[in-house]
Amino acid sequence: ALHHGLLSTVPLFMRIDSFFREDLQLDLWEKMKPQVYSPFTAVAADGFGQNRLYVICSGTIILQRGKLVLATLHTGDSFDEDWLLLDVQGLREDEEDELLEGAQVPAAKTKRKRPGSVTDPVDREHNRYVAVSDVLCMCLDKTDFEAVVATYDDSVASYFDFERQRRRGAAAN
Repeated sequence: ALHHGLLSTVPLFMRIDSFFREDLQLDLWEKMKPQVYSPFTAVAADGFGQNRLYVICSGTIILQRGKLVLATLHTGDSFDEDWLLLDVQGLREDEEDELLEGAQVPAAKTKRKRPGSVTDPVDREHNRYVAVSDVLCMCLDKTDFEAVVATYDDSVASYFDFERQRRRGAAAN
């Protein structure tokens, strides 16, 4: 019941209209790994932890930029689902920024630090997720997501391809 209850609240999986929806959710849930975070521990931020989906099973996480709290997330909330679909490998930095700008990624309008890249002399404030209590998240890595989707027929792959293109279109506008 957990896989259905928690994964069915993730917008990306809510919209899927396939005969395989329940099986897909169960297969994805089986690939998810628990992560525990102590209070005041960074969960994800611009430049790290972004190749996975997080679903909060218990606890509270805040999304903050600098000292400003942008959102509070609780049990049943999820974040970073767009990272399952976005392919930023091989893109120029300006293409990557453009793609991320339209995504539903809270860090979208900030510059992501690339390993080995030269950063601005002025340190930009970045969005980050921080546990404010003991937190248990179930995390789905992008590679596991792609492996599960590859085992399904074209209707499932087509849905995620459509979502990928829709989000790229939103980024371009």
